[in-house]
Amino acid sequence: MRIRILLALGGLVASTLILAARSGEAVDASTALRLGLPELTERAALILEGRVLEARALETPEGLIETEYRLAVERTLLGHDLAERQLRLPGGLLPDGRGLALPGMPRIAAGEDVLLFLSEPAPSGRCMPIGLAQGKFGILTHADGQRTLVRELGRVGLASVTSGEVHHGSSSARVDYAAALAEIHAALERRARTR
Repeated sequence: MRIRILLALGGLVASTLILAARSGEAVDASTALRLGLPELTERAALILEGRVLEARALETPEGLIETEYRLAVERTLLGHDLAERQLRLPGGLLPDGRGLALPGMPRIAAGEDVLLFLSEPAPSGRCMPIGLAQGKFGILTHADGQRTLVRELGRVGLASVTSGEVHHGSSSARVDYAAALAEIHAALERRARTR
């Protein structure tokens, strides 16, 4: 039930942004609740790490523009484990030049290694990143083999859970990969105990 409500809310946000974009209004920023790794983990239905093999924009039968991503999954931290997944996120640029840019959605590129926190995918594969751009981390592997998570928030304002105050600060963050995985695993253990 909770997942359906979150999907409906995500659909409502996307629909509002699509209507604003179609009406010609400038929509260039968004606000999301500030979520740390424990909160992203708690709210996600699917957490996976992998390489983006392909990104292809398409128009749905309903007239929406989405981008379909094909991923080689290295690790599934939460959800059904598959070696490869196809996911669709709202927005994208069609070959004919028509497109849809949704403020706050993460940028994901073919060839990129990513860690994603996602809502439950619909049968079509459509899902939403948890916390908008907060739900996507790029994974950088350094020459010495060490890994770093990088998150680009763009123009997403983050609202504090306690005060409601919106902060428009740094648009990028770097997190140690091993420390982040330890924090995610701890949050998954807490989640398992409370459900």
